[in-house]
Amino acid sequence: MNRIQTIIYNYFDFDFFWGHYMPKQPLINNLAKDFQSKYPNALVHIIQKVKTVYPELPTYRYTYFIEEDRCLTFEIQLPNNDTVVFAISIFGYFLAWSSVPGMSGFDKYFYENDNPVLSYIFHTIVNPEFDNSLEWVSYEMISEEIEMFNHDKILEMEDSSPIYVADLLTRFH
Repeated sequence: MNRIQTIIYNYFDFDFFWGHYMPKQPLINNLAKDFQSKYPNALVHIIQKVKTVYPELPTYRYTYFIEEDRCLTFEIQLPNNDTVVFAISIFGYFLAWSSVPGMSGFDKYFYENDNPVLSYIFHTIVNPEFDNSLEWVSYEMISEEIEMFNHDKILEMEDSSPIYVADLLTRFH
C-alpha cells in the first residue's frame, strides 16, 4: 500500500466528504494536534527566515485552523505581484499554488523546480524546519482522482464531484 492509500484508509471515508457525521474526523484532529506539538513554532520560524532571505517579498501568516485545514499555510507575494500560497500538510506533503484570481485546476500549482525562489524556500527553509520529511507533491499525485469518494460516479450520475488527492491534503486549493 503506498503512502496516499494509507492516508486514505486511516483518515478518510465517504462520509468525510458527503456525510453529516464524519467518524474519522477525530483521527485527523489528533494528527493535527500531534503535528503542532512536534513543530510548535514552525510557521513563525519559516516566516522569519523567509523575511530574512527575501526582505522585499511580503510574507503573511495564513493558518489559523490546522485541524480543519489539514495544513499550515502562509503566503508570499512574488516580485511580479503574484501571491503564492504555501501549504504544509499534516500528512507530510508540501504544496504551493498561485492565488491569482481566475486560475483554477492543477495548472495553478507550482511543482518542484518550477520557480527558483519557491524551490529555494522549500529546500533551504521549509523542509529543514520539518526535519526534511516533506515531499513536494507532483502533478500526477495531486491530480489523481479517488474514485471511491466520487459521489456522482457511485450513484451513476453525471460525473461532477470528483475528489482528488489534493482534497485530502489540504482544505484549500
